[in-house]
Amino acid sequence: MSQEKVAEIIDLNASRAAAEAGGKETAGEFLAGARRAAGLDLAAVSDAIKVKIDHLEAIEASNAAALPATPYAVGFVKVYAGFLGLDGEALARQFKADIGADNAALSEQSRRDSAHSAADVGGGAKLASIFGVFAILIFMIWVVVQIAGEGDRQANSDGAVNAGPDVILKSDAAPTPQPRPATAQPGDQPVVAVSEGGTLVSEDPSATPATDSEETAAAAAAQEAVADVAAPAQTGDVVDTNAAAAADPVIVDPRLTRSVAPRYPAACDRGAADLERVTVIFDITAEGRPANARVLNSTNACFNESALAALQRWRFNPKTVNGAPRPDIGKQATLNFQR
Repeated sequence: MSQEKVAEIIDLNASRAAAEAGGKETAGEFLAGARRAAGLDLAAVSDAIKVKIDHLEAIEASNAAALPATPYAVGFVKVYAGFLGLDGEALARQFKADIGADNAALSEQSRRDSAHSAADVGGGAKLASIFGVFAILIFMIWVVVQIAGEGDRQANSDGAVNAGPDVILKSDAAPTPQPRPATAQPGDQPVVAVSEGGTLVSEDPSATPATDSEETAAAAAAQEAVADVAAPAQTGDVVDTNAAAAADPVIVDPRLTRSVAPRYPAACDRGAADLERVTVIFDITAEGRPANARVLNSTNACFNESALAALQRWRFNPKTVNGAPRPDIGKQATLNFQR
């Protein structure tokens, strides 16, 4: 009996040596040989390690199809080998190589990675297409808005829809002169209202400023007219014309001869009301030019600069006292900006 035991041990060691020598024997075949050398059947091993006989048979036959998932099958191999006193890790690696588990796992992982990559590429292309369509739509909307805004600005610059300035020329110290009849004609320039003694008189908006020679001639003519009025009725009479002029001076208020419609600023279009107003206060020099212009009040400060720029291009017949041009201060004008 002792000889049989020794024979079994010798046979088991021989099997181990063959496995370590890298023979062609599979891990399952090695386990089966070790089991038989130990004098054990599958039922005894199954009872000891709690693994089904079917699974043990599949392990010894390297039949992966009859085994559960690879991690479970590898675990069974380790337990089986440990029960027989063998190196479970080495036999588990050999078993996985026998059934091709490593290659299958690599193939499956590669397949999954390829699927994920394809999905990412497809999703990225689809997302890029969506963004491209949105970008084109936004660009088209922007072009339409720019074209519409340019049309409105062009109309404003032509004076077709831009409301004209309201000009109030005040002179508290001057006596009320007689208003002159209106000769306003429709045109591209805005209609300007001039206050004379509380009565609004529409001046000709298409009038142009007089040249320096014309203003000089007008001043000389006014001086001659004053001289004719102040001349003595009979030869030999002495009249103090300076005293007469000082007692009752002839004052003529300034008169607007050229007005320029303000330019509607494109930058002010967003957020602006349909009608914006800027009221400016300024002086008129003896040459008939605006000076010291500043904003008195405004419904939208964005339009202030355009209003002041338009005012600088206006021209006036200056105020005269006894025919001599004089500066006048404290004039007001309201310029309208309409969409």
